[in-house]
Amino acid sequence: EEEIEIQIDVEITEEQIIEDVVFEEPDEEIAEEAFVPVPEIMASFGEDSQDWAKFLKKNLKYPRSAQRMAIEGKVFLRFIVDKNGAVSDVTVTRGIGGGCDEEAMRVLKKSPRWNPGKQRGRPVKSPMAISIVFRLK
Repeated sequence: EEEIEIQIDVEITEEQIIEDVVFEEPDEEIAEEAFVPVPEIMASFGEDSQDWAKFLKKNLKYPRSAQRMAIEGKVFLRFIVDKNGAVSDVTVTRGIGGGCDEEAMRVLKKSPRWNPGKQRGRPVKSPMAISIVFRLK
C-alpha cells in the first residue's frame, strides 16, 4: 500500500467574492437525440404486459424445419427503441437455430411502435432485450 499526500494551496480572503454557479439548460436538440443506456422508465410494448403475448400469438409462425427437428427453446434478442417508438438494430444474442432466430427477428421488426423509454419525462432512444420462447405442443 502506498500513501499519497496531496496538498492544495488555496488563498481566499474575505474581500474576494465568489460568483454563484449557474448551470445552463442542456440543448433541447441534443437532449432529445441522446442515447440513454438505462432510462428512468424503460421502453414497453402496448398498454399492458399481455399485449406483447397477444401480438406474438397472432404473428409468430413456428418454422417448419424447427418443427421437423423438434427444436425448442428461447431466442434472445437485443434492439433499440428510438424516441418515436420505432424498433431498429435487431440482433440475436443467443439463438436456437432451425429458422427460429430469423422468425423471432422478423416478428420483432414487424411489431408496431413501442412506447419509448423516458428520461426526465422526455422520450429517449434506449436499448431493450427480450426473449421469445418456441415450444412445441
